[in-house]
Amino acid sequence: MKLPRGVDVIDLAGPAVAAWESTDSADGRFVTVFFKYDVLGTTVFTLTSEAAYPEGSQDLALPAPVLVGATRQEALSAWAW
Repeated sequence: MKLPRGVDVIDLAGPAVAAWESTDSADGRFVTVFFKYDVLGTTVFTLTSEAAYPEGSQDLALPAPVLVGATRQEALSAWAW
């Protein structure tokens, strides 16, 4: 999946997730998910990430990850500060 620059991945977990790795490129951050088995249908995982905003910022944007090669994507966003 692709994330904007400046977003740090803290964890990625789910029942089908074996491991994951994060790499940076000029286009942003790419996260590769390695599954325990072939996913035929639906799977669920939780991505925990963080991004820093300038002090005093009034507008905070939570960028959604872009799944590369997926046929369907649903997202639920939660905030903690």
